[in-house]
Amino acid sequence: SEGKNAPRGRSERIQDYFTMIKPFAPPAITGLEIDCDWKGNPVVLPGEMERAQVLVGAVHWLQEIMKPNPSAQAAAEETLRLLSRFLTCGVHILAHPFRLFLIKNMRIPYEIIPQLVSLLKENNVAAELNFHNIDEPQPEFVQACVESGVKLVFGSDSHNLYEIGEFFPHIEFMKRCGYTLSDLPEIMARPEKEL
Repeated sequence: SEGKNAPRGRSERIQDYFTMIKPFAPPAITGLEIDCDWKGNPVVLPGEMERAQVLVGAVHWLQEIMKPNPSAQAAAEETLRLLSRFLTCGVHILAHPFRLFLIKNMRIPYEIIPQLVSLLKENNVAAELNFHNIDEPQPEFVQACVESGVKLVFGSDSHNLYEIGEFFPHIEFMKRCGYTLSDLPEIMARPEKEL
């Protein structure tokens, strides 16, 4: 039998999360970040997706990048293959789509941006702009999203309380891309209305 100090299981932690945030929702919006498996299926226990109002989809692993000498082209193709299925599962936001390339010091596959933006648009999925850790959004991706009508979301990827709502880098980035604060209401997703 498990001892008193045994680590809590995943399902218990998820239940703790929903119990903890219940007093704040509403007005707070509950959300989950969901990964996908090697086939693009969401990795989530039955019933969890329905409990959250906002689902953030993320690809944290690619088979290609686990190889000793990964190919950026093969990783880009794998990314599109996974997302072509994953973005149909009901996620509302795609998190940090190029993070894996940055982590592995691989070339950012700018050539997949049109296909990626098309998948986002077809599935009504917003694109997250994130500056956590080594992330830096690509202006080309942001421009393609805006031009195609794909909404954007600022993500602080808060791993510490002090990171919650830390959006100064996002606003400065948008200014560098040529957008003003008055442009933001038109190009940003409004989760309480659109997701």
